[in-house]
Amino acid sequence: MRRLACCCALPLVLASVSSADGRRLDFRDIGIYGTLYDFCTFTVYKFQATDDPASLQHIRQMVHDAHEAGKFTLVGLYTFDRVTHKEPLDVYGRQTDQVLDALDLSEVDAFFLSEENVTWNNGLAILNGLYDHVKSRYPGPVYQWYTNPDVPHAKQRADGWIIDPYGFRHTEFRRYLMKYLVTGKPVIACLNASEDVASWESSQDQAMACAELNVPMFFYGVDRELGAPNIWRGSDEPGLASWRGWVYRVREFQQSPGMVSAAKPFASAAFSPGRPVEVAGDLNGEATYVETFDSVRFVDDSTIEGFLGLRWSGEDETLSVPPTAPAPAALTYHLFSLLPLSGAAVTADPESAVELSTDGLTFRPGASTPADWQGRNVWVRLTLAPGSTLREWSLKGRVVPPAERAVVLQPVRGQCHYEDGFSAPRYLQLAEVDHPD
Repeated sequence: MRRLACCCALPLVLASVSSADGRRLDFRDIGIYGTLYDFCTFTVYKFQATDDPASLQHIRQMVHDAHEAGKFTLVGLYTFDRVTHKEPLDVYGRQTDQVLDALDLSEVDAFFLSEENVTWNNGLAILNGLYDHVKSRYPGPVYQWYTNPDVPHAKQRADGWIIDPYGFRHTEFRRYLMKYLVTGKPVIACLNASEDVASWESSQDQAMACAELNVPMFFYGVDRELGAPNIWRGSDEPGLASWRGWVYRVREFQQSPGMVSAAKPFASAAFSPGRPVEVAGDLNGEATYVETFDSVRFVDDSTIEGFLGLRWSGEDETLSVPPTAPAPAALTYHLFSLLPLSGAAVTADPESAVELSTDGLTFRPGASTPADWQGRNVWVRLTLAPGSTLREWSLKGRVVPPAERAVVLQPVRGQCHYEDGFSAPRYLQLAEVDHPD
């Protein structure tokens, strides 16, 4: 939860279908959390439920002034308990209407439902219910903002996303961002620009990833004592001045000729590296990996080529490439077993272009390894052509259990180490398990 010194409005930002001048927000756009400054291209306001006429008139004027200034306006509806969800949905609906009734909705570019939400503790039902409630009155986009490190819930209704994973370095942030972008919905990133929140290196890493993926940003810039963006901007304190100066340099980079003329993702944005995934035999010696696309786990597990053309639907639990995509997309999985694996075979629904490799270099068409093959690594590549959809795929193989259930530790530089993260049930083959069921 953030602190911010402000009257009754507190901005946050995210991407919408288009900005006030008719173009979609992109990396060239910038905002500051909690306020609107002359160098910003957008602002967002955080409005709480109230029945005070003066406060309601004030928030209406704030939105009107931002709209008249040609700024993109995003309004946060802080009208419910984002963690406890202790009130019925109809109470939150009435509180939300207090804000909606006060505004000229034609001057709002988009709404979002509070910040750093959770889907547990009835959160998903509340967020979906409030999304439906706002959409019944407002035709524009309504966005969701989860608490870090949560990723898009398969059944969450949303028109876009805000993320704020403070402290994530480049690789972790880039992968986290891609889990939202693969939904095909706009994303805007909130980056830290305050002392004692996260390192400058992590914020710089995140800015560069946003440049690569053409994602708009706003910055959390406040002082430590009062949480005020105006103090952050005007203070002569070296720590605040350092963060503020960095934001200004980022703004200059956004406005540089190359960035202004491009306004599109870099070529490298099409590539996303994956992680090796362990498979292990069950009590019958069968090793299995199953991907049902009920989550964005595939962004972690596969190396993706053609990422910008992929679209994940949590509602349908599918992964697809739109017919208008310029090229296919390929997902390559590296599956490994600590024990020898044989008879590996892939099934896909619907049948897709499958290639296998046992060395990671040479791929051949086909859904099964050679009959005489035995090894500990197999790579599976699934290619989706434009217009195709994948609902599920799986690999099955056989693992021969060791003659003795034991782990042999060999010292390296005088030290022995063994670790099991239980991502695969290798313990069923290596340990004596009293109650395996």
